[in-house]
Amino acid sequence: MKNCFACGNVQDAGNFCAKCGGTLTEVSATNDGGAPTPSQPTGQFGQPVQPGQPAPNFQQQGPNYQQPPFGQQGQPFGQQQFQQHDQGQQYQQQQYQQQYQQYQQAGPAQPNVHVERVKDQSKMFFNFFTTYLKQPSSIFGTGERQFTNGLISIIAYALLIGLSLFIFVSTAFGGFIDTGAVFFNVFGGSAIFIIAIFAVIVLSLFIVAKGFGPDTSWKEIISLLGTLSIPSIILSILSMLLFIVKSYDFGYWMFLISLLLVISAIPLYIITRLLTMRSKSLDSFYAYLVYIVIFSVLFYVLITVVWNNTAGKFIGGYW
Repeated sequence: MKNCFACGNVQDAGNFCAKCGGTLTEVSATNDGGAPTPSQPTGQFGQPVQPGQPAPNFQQQGPNYQQPPFGQQGQPFGQQQFQQHDQGQQYQQQQYQQQYQQYQQAGPAQPNVHVERVKDQSKMFFNFFTTYLKQPSSIFGTGERQFTNGLISIIAYALLIGLSLFIFVSTAFGGFIDTGAVFFNVFGGSAIFIIAIFAVIVLSLFIVAKGFGPDTSWKEIISLLGTLSIPSIILSILSMLLFIVKSYDFGYWMFLISLLLVISAIPLYIITRLLTMRSKSLDSFYAYLVYIVIFSVLFYVLITVVWNNTAGKFIGGYW
């Protein structure tokens, strides 16, 4: 036990009093009467107090009084902790007030830039879709201005075709196969294959346009192809809905017609219009035939590559 000569406080541990900050002294063993006998008192800086000299009282603050050399700024530990706690609360309140003032000055939260861009692009595509659904042929002569919307149309059509095939497989053969396991193969494989067909069409149209017809850029060709594919997008949506209700006959015909439009009718219409408007030295009929030959060769190469890496590999390994 330790005793404070300044205020009489008794505590178990520590070198200074928790109440007044005075110096503590060890309490010796009990005397004959059983009362604890304190050891020799010490002064302000740990020096022993001479007999007859009163112990320093730290509660008395005269003009020459100095606080004991412990704690920051010469303050006892207990008072110092309370002041630090108050200072921490004041600092938190100041921070909160500063943040609140900044929030009031900033006004309402600013919208996300990327989200706003997506919203604007969605509105533009919707207007593009409805406008050219009514008059698809008005896309000729606009150049590359509808390149982004045309590219979105091509990607949307590819995704719809993949989703339609997956719905057909899941509804027609769901009891025989694990549809979750074949989702990426059917959906992803079909979408990638459709995008590859579009790439073949664009390349074929670009070669004929550069060599025999008008000087048309590949961005303009994508703009034309994507815009004229809007009816095919609607047919693919209808086929998907018919597959959902298990009307496979009508859904199959809608699906097949949309593919025939994209693969044959739309590209032939594009090359015909381009060669008719701005044909070079070669007659437009022969340039038209050149496109058919180039597309047939490239499409055959694509089918061969896809077959050898998918069904052909499976059948060859089986046999």
